Amino acid sequence: MQPLATKALVDRLATGESIAGVLIALTALVLLGTAVEACGAYVLERTAQSSRAAHPCGAVAASADRGVGADPTG
Repeated sequence: MQPLATKALVDRLATGESIAGVLIALTALVLLGTAVEACGAYVLERTAQSSRAAHPCGAVAASADRGVGADPTG
């Protein structure tokens, strides 16, 4: 939807028509897209946390992912 709104904005700029409505619509689409993306990132993070918590080894698996407790001599 954002590319279509951008095209409409450019078309109106080229013809000299008012861009207020299209600009408001484009702004709303950008804000909506940002909100949806933020919600998706939150859900992904929560899913990863619950997946780690449900692991049989629990904190051991999480610390192994970060390299905690690894042998420094290699």
